[in-house]
Amino acid sequence: SHVNLDVALGGTAGGAALLEDLRGPVSPPRPVSRPWQRTGVVRIAAMAACLALAFIGWWLAAPGAPWATVLQTEGGVEILRGGLARPAVRGEALRKGDQIRVGAQGGGVLDVRHLGRVTLGPEARLHPALEPRVLELEGGFIEIEAEKQPADRPWRIRTAQAEAAVIGTKFSLAAAEARTVLRVSEGVVRLTALSSGKAESVEGGRRAFVNGDSPPAVAGSRTGSVLLLTSRTSPHGGWDRFNRLIGDKLVCT
Repeated sequence: SHVNLDVALGGTAGGAALLEDLRGPVSPPRPVSRPWQRTGVVRIAAMAACLALAFIGWWLAAPGAPWATVLQTEGGVEILRGGLARPAVRGEALRKGDQIRVGAQGGGVLDVRHLGRVTLGPEARLHPALEPRVLELEGGFIEIEAEKQPADRPWRIRTAQAEAAVIGTKFSLAAAEARTVLRVSEGVVRLTALSSGKAESVEGGRRAFVNGDSPPAVAGSRTGSVLLLTSRTSPHGGWDRFNRLIGDKLVCT
């Protein structure tokens, strides 16, 4: 009956107008919903996110090139890897995440990639930072014979108080809880206090200190004699602290 009404009304002009009123305003066609399309887009986005996360995880877990090689160990030298400590072995490669720790009676030598030869003193604790071309010295002292460094990207050695930018030189750096000591034998090292941002260029034959939040203080290196103590009996554990104090004085003065 509706079809007949449409045909009858459509035969006249008035009927055509009435037919338009009956039908109401013409709405634009609604888009056809295709759930499979939406699902496909979501799946593609999810797959892309999973691939990105997998790549990030692989990059973080990838061993990469070694940052150093162990050349020599003496006494207690350990490598910390994945939270576990084990003795360092000559010729072993240190990779991303590895730390090296030296005991109170130990010492060692590293060949740090693109930096040079690093001698580790007793109680030294060294590892690479998250930034490239940065080593963190948490304690003890080290001596570095550095290769010539690029002016715009020198290696940096960071302690709790200061950061030393290596320009291509030979120097010693000691770190304690509230004090950093630098002594330069050859070349130039730029020492920056982390708290104030103040920096000093320390040349060969000079030394510098950063105590707590103070800016670097530069002075001439002292020359003199070394006191050598000998004993007819074997030393006992009580001498360890004395040896450490003497070692600190030899680096600091």
